[in-house]
Amino acid sequence: MPVINITLWKGRTQKQKLEFAQSITKEMVRLLNVKESSVQVVYHEISKEDWIIGGKILD
Repeated sequence: MPVINITLWKGRTQKQKLEFAQSITKEMVRLLNVKESSVQVVYHEISKEDWIIGGKILD
């Protein structure tokens, strides 16, 4: 049961997220020899105002 967690800023479309998930699923199947049906992709979308680098908010 491979699980791929992806953290990114909000703003991607459902189509973009689906295409990316399909792409990385395909590569996981090819490289790690796992079943496609077992690959799980989880998106964690963060608002830029909740992301701080070097003490500065990225809004």
